[in-house]
Amino acid sequence: MQAFTKHIFRRIALAPSPFFAFSSKKDLYELLGVPRNASQNDIKKAYYGLAKKYHPDANPSKDAKEKFAEINNAYETLSDENKRRVYDQVGMTGDEQQQAGAQDPFAAYSSFFRQGARGGRAQDFEFDESIFGDFASFFNMGAEGERTLKGADIHVQLEVSFMDSVQGSQQTIQFEKVGTCTTCNGTKCKPGTAPGRCTNCGGRGSINYRQGSMTIQMACSKCRGTGISIQNPCTSCKGMGIQKQSTTETLNIPKGIADGQNLRITGKGNVGENGGKSGDLIVKVSVKPDPYYKRDGYDLITNTYISIAQAVLGDTIKVKTLNGDKQVSIKPGCQDGEKMRLSGLGINKLAPNQNQKGDQVLNFKIQIPTKLSDKQREIFQELAKLEKTQSQDHVSQQQDGVFDKVKNVFHK
Repeated sequence: MQAFTKHIFRRIALAPSPFFAFSSKKDLYELLGVPRNASQNDIKKAYYGLAKKYHPDANPSKDAKEKFAEINNAYETLSDENKRRVYDQVGMTGDEQQQAGAQDPFAAYSSFFRQGARGGRAQDFEFDESIFGDFASFFNMGAEGERTLKGADIHVQLEVSFMDSVQGSQQTIQFEKVGTCTTCNGTKCKPGTAPGRCTNCGGRGSINYRQGSMTIQMACSKCRGTGISIQNPCTSCKGMGIQKQSTTETLNIPKGIADGQNLRITGKGNVGENGGKSGDLIVKVSVKPDPYYKRDGYDLITNTYISIAQAVLGDTIKVKTLNGDKQVSIKPGCQDGEKMRLSGLGINKLAPNQNQKGDQVLNFKIQIPTKLSDKQREIFQELAKLEKTQSQDHVSQQQDGVFDKVKNVFHK
């Protein structure tokens, strides 16, 4: 395909093509002295200034009349948005466009590659439709007529609970989209009527334009290449064949979806133009926080509160998991902030690993009581006395050891 593209470009450059001949003429923007991105107001100001300067009644020079005609022609093309668009695309002036009766430069290019490449100096090169189709799509050019366009994607937001996100759920959303008109079913015609033949092109969808020895076929500007004319447009969609619609869609929320992730539902967006594919519905999921569970990737983090006695002596307790309550054993001497991992009790992973799960991680928090019963106070007081006694005994043992060492030094 790459070699073919180089070959055809080389032949096009040698061929007597009007498309490349256009570039040799005087540039209309340069004639008016404005940049190519000039506004209509700038173009108008430039034209009035030059027209006053080169008007034959005010300028006696020999080339004033020719210059004045060129300025008028430039302004006639650039002051019309449609003519300016075609000129920017293929270099055809307003007069040339009027002769062709065309407003679609892509149809002209397509016709040139289909017909022009077989004539003139390129007649030895044969096209087949599959090659041409690839070549045309490479330049974003299709056959004559309106090009099919994919409908725009629709973006919506959906808020779900934490449990819906980890366990999966079904959610119904409502949104507006551009769909096929329900009155005319996309025909653009009033019910009971049918489209007629375009009077400008006789139903062919194209108009021939002759430039020197070349005949260029361009899309009809009136019917835009369809060959039909809507005599009785549908009143609901005003002859557009599409309309805004309020619609609902039921979504399957997969297990394990995270906050900020998108769901893409193919073909549920805005309807395409001229038979093009519909766009997609893109749903951004927002997950509400949960008071108990915190998410870390596919792991679940939970704070598990235990008493001082449980931390010191150890215990067996129940903890909440996604699969129900589970018995876990706390080893004696558990420290505040110590963690325990429950394998496979976390969140389902998304496809293609939907059969795998993360873990649940218990983060132990030791609760210090703020209110004590008399019995509890008595027990803690006894514990405090015992700790104080043990501490003093430990210090005494340390002091005796040091004294003995000093005494031994002096007795040597």
